[in-house]
Amino acid sequence: MNFFKHISTFLSDIAIYFIDEMKRICSDAGAVLILFFAIALYAGIYSTAYQNEVVNDIPVAIVDLDNSNLSRTFAKMADATDEINIAYEPSSMEEAKKLFYNNKIHGIFVVDDNFEKDILSSQQSHISVYCDASYFLLYKQVLTAATYSVGTLSAGVEIKHYIAKGQNEVQAMKSRDPLPSKTVTLHNSTGGYGSFVMPGLILVILQQTLLIALAMLGGTTHEKINFFIHLPSKKTGAVTSYLLGRSAAYLLIYLLNGIIGLVWIHDWFGYPNNNSFVDILPLYIPFILSTTFLGISISSVFKKRSHAFMYLVFLSPIVLFLSGLSWPAEAISPYLQGIAHMFPSTFMVPAYLRMRTMGATLHDITYELNGIYILMVIYFVLAVSTVKYQIYKYNKK
Repeated sequence: MNFFKHISTFLSDIAIYFIDEMKRICSDAGAVLILFFAIALYAGIYSTAYQNEVVNDIPVAIVDLDNSNLSRTFAKMADATDEINIAYEPSSMEEAKKLFYNNKIHGIFVVDDNFEKDILSSQQSHISVYCDASYFLLYKQVLTAATYSVGTLSAGVEIKHYIAKGQNEVQAMKSRDPLPSKTVTLHNSTGGYGSFVMPGLILVILQQTLLIALAMLGGTTHEKINFFIHLPSKKTGAVTSYLLGRSAAYLLIYLLNGIIGLVWIHDWFGYPNNNSFVDILPLYIPFILSTTFLGISISSVFKKRSHAFMYLVFLSPIVLFLSGLSWPAEAISPYLQGIAHMFPSTFMVPAYLRMRTMGATLHDITYELNGIYILMVIYFVLAVSTVKYQIYKYNKK
């Protein structure tokens, strides 16, 4: 009977702390804004910005020094690509430079004089391509369009050359490309930037908003000194029920946020989806709990609400970088990788992307899954120690 009584009391305490935490959150306008609205706002704005997925119709200029039928054919081929738009045809390189420096174009194609004559006489000719490498996505698209156009024109010239030697069209095409390649783009068929970056970015937003909210509430606690008024004692059972009650409140909120960010936003913008939200719950729940315990642990550090907000907002770009989204994790120094593994997102992002984008199963992400559960246990123990220390300090006052 005593056992069942203890269990009943334990669950009752969890429910009390859960309700207290929900009241605490709802009474704080800043926490409500971050916890209930930030996910939809940030994820919606970023996803809308990346909605076009790829950058197309980039304005470029072509300087045709040859002005021949073949050079004009090349210009039409380049203009027909999705990536660029031949917006200007200046007569000299100096005019093209002025357009570039005035930010009217992001690339310049220069066709050599005697272009057609050299090709018809089986001599090598050149098309010079100047790309704006200060903006990587623009550089990539302009260079891709140039490569496609030059390759297509070159193929046509070679095929005509083989036909002139007596081969039929099929033989000429085989002679020109005896080992054709076939490229199959997996998981992100359009090569879209939004489909690449947004699923992982939403996870980082989920983590950082939760940490910011917990730190802000912790800072408010130190300012008002009212945090432990309902905590009965510093015994492990009481502290455990206190932490489980608080974490249950944030878990509930972030299950709803997960549905918004990882289901509705995912479906609305058509991101790759090879597993359902239910399938990733064994990964998502410990991710939220480990983040919650980490947030509770570090919330005691901040004496003022404003300090918590500024510090964690400052930390967010670093966390994004360490997650491996903006730069491959394998290319990061071992020291930074060690720091990166302190954040749950470092394990969560690659595991989630493999499950949701590539269709992997939990068995395929054993390393990341174990990492998240280990972090959850470590940060729970840290949170217990932090709360006990705070109770000790509170009782001394």
